[in-house]
Amino acid sequence: MRDISFFSDDTYLSIPNRKNPKVILAFGNKIMVKNSFQIYNPFSTKAKLFKWVVRFFGIHFKSLILKLLDVQKHQNSEFINFLNQEYQTKFTASIYNATLKDKVVIQLQSEGSIYGYAKFPINDKGLNNIKNEIYAIELLSKIEIINLEMKTFKFHNTPFFILPDLQGHFENISDNEIYQFVESFKKDKLLKLKDHHRIIEIRDFLEAQNLIIELDILKSVLKTSKDYYSEVYEHGDFAPWNIVKTKNGMAAFDFEYFVENGLEYLDIIKYHFQVGKLLKGKNQNDLYKYVSDKIGVSEIREMLSLFLLKEIMNCYQQNKASDFETKMLNFING
Repeated sequence: MRDISFFSDDTYLSIPNRKNPKVILAFGNKIMVKNSFQIYNPFSTKAKLFKWVVRFFGIHFKSLILKLLDVQKHQNSEFINFLNQEYQTKFTASIYNATLKDKVVIQLQSEGSIYGYAKFPINDKGLNNIKNEIYAIELLSKIEIINLEMKTFKFHNTPFFILPDLQGHFENISDNEIYQFVESFKKDKLLKLKDHHRIIEIRDFLEAQNLIIELDILKSVLKTSKDYYSEVYEHGDFAPWNIVKTKNGMAAFDFEYFVENGLEYLDIIKYHFQVGKLLKGKNQNDLYKYVSDKIGVSEIREMLSLFLLKEIMNCYQQNKASDFETKMLNFING
């Protein structure tokens, strides 16, 4: 895919640096700075403190920030000119670079407020994910599970979409609210594990990759499981940073890994797994107990094993290391 610029006619600050930026924030005036930082939502204490300091000085002492930090000037890109023409307005863009470097998220400001967020693929993997996300949002909106007012476009024959700004907060969401939200994704269909689409997908992947140990664990799980489990619309990356609590209730986004015929518990395990591993820094033993206590399902070893097998599959597909997931899988099945 061709190299595309997403800058607007503004001054920009790159965090953590220009060479390898996570976010590139429009820094033209106080309101712009205040809005730009909403695209950057770190969870670590250190990163939160850094964000607060730079945001505070950017709003109140901008000239000092411009002297101390690495800023640069850009002109409107072809992409921004395209959007300006489509909407007959002037957009200011701030840019979030995805961790897997497969897409960018562009915050669009107009007349001092955030209009919304565009998601644009920058390679073939990102393109497949964007197409899947568009399908997920259209499907889930049609059956009224979610309500996201998506607008789709093509730029140089590349599909992308824009979602409105979801006014709300990411933190202080109770476990009960999370459980109720996940329940809304259930279908009225119960199956034995061996008959689930998600299990068949995992099994086929393990066989194709010749992952013998993981395949043996899967066979053991299917043999010991006695329960029936719901088929669900699976978010696929259900984590605290992909959920926001708005005045109208819970809202999820980032449906890139959506699965139409998913397996219940995988999303809720993902949520608590990410909290325990990334935010609380738990080791395998403590993480297993933490997730077990949060989920409270009788076949927790089986379900957590399936979750880890799914995560290993995703890691392979995304060219990511899966050492932690593999070690934990072996730990709980040792």
